[in-house]
Amino acid sequence: MTRYAIDLDGVLAQTVEAVLEDYNAHWNTSYKKDAMARWDFWNSFTELQHLSEPKRRDYMLRTMDRVWNEGRVKPYPGASQFMQELLAREPYTDILTGRGQGTTDEAITGWLDRHGIPYRQLVRSRGGGVNKVLHGYDIYVDDDPVLAIDIEERWP
Repeated sequence: MTRYAIDLDGVLAQTVEAVLEDYNAHWNTSYKKDAMARWDFWNSFTELQHLSEPKRRDYMLRTMDRVWNEGRVKPYPGASQFMQELLAREPYTDILTGRGQGTTDEAITGWLDRHGIPYRQLVRSRGGGVNKVLHGYDIYVDDDPVLAIDIEERWP
């Protein structure tokens, strides 16, 4: 049986868009999604440059938690249909997310239910990358560009 791990942020959920909407409203800016094209996107915003890099990262990750907990994240078009079709063929399909602990399980499972996105189980990973690889899935659908390298290094 093939085991699938489907990421949440950036794959099923438009988290970046919700974060930008919140950020733009707070700072009276007009950033678009391409402003977050870097994996370390928190370094892309001039309004945060007075903060140290760890504080910029923390600010954006707390914003992600807030938009999730407030229910402001939308699914990508076709997310529900994709998961329905995948689960019909591959019953061992889980949501594997590195979503921060500041986002409650209830916020995530409620979001999945509200948007009709089926899954076998929700699996929380402590961050992304190698931490996700340690779960040992056969196939990962994820937007993390380093995940493939981590998989190759861990499971050549």
